[in-house]
Amino acid sequence: MGSGDPHLGIARDGLMLRGGPSTEFQRSRESQLLHADETSWTELTAPAVVRQVFSTGSVTAYWIAYRFSELIENLLGEAYEGWLMSEGYGVYRKYRTRLRCWTHLLRKAQGLEESLDREAQRFGTQTLELLETLIAAIHQARGSPTSTPLTETFQTRLAAYRCLWANK
Repeated sequence: MGSGDPHLGIARDGLMLRGGPSTEFQRSRESQLLHADETSWTELTAPAVVRQVFSTGSVTAYWIAYRFSELIENLLGEAYEGWLMSEGYGVYRKYRTRLRCWTHLLRKAQGLEESLDREAQRFGTQTLELLETLIAAIHQARGSPTSTPLTETFQTRLAAYRCLWANK
């Protein structure tokens, strides 16, 4: 979804659904890539709720719920097999094929870089540098693909990064 109010994006670009999963959403579970994001909020007179948004190339749907993990299980089930793109919330970790959202990773690394703890700052700086390098390489590869896959190109650098921080 684009920037701005998610309600506007949903109304403009997708399909608003109420209640349980519709036929359109059921089909979206079969898509190769499903974006998931959630936002919690609290009102003075009500318990905290979560707004869950799912988006594919053809369907955008949202739900408002009190029990987030139960909602995810009901919507995606145990056997979702496509790629799930999210910020990394723990409830998604049971899905084998998942991706982390670049924006969330960059924001977390930026927060670490701004930390008062020197080691956290160093980790944040190195993580930001690595992520920015990877993002630039992906953009370049989209414009002019190379014969060597990016996984091979960055294998050594990623292994060194993992070793540097694995035991901290």
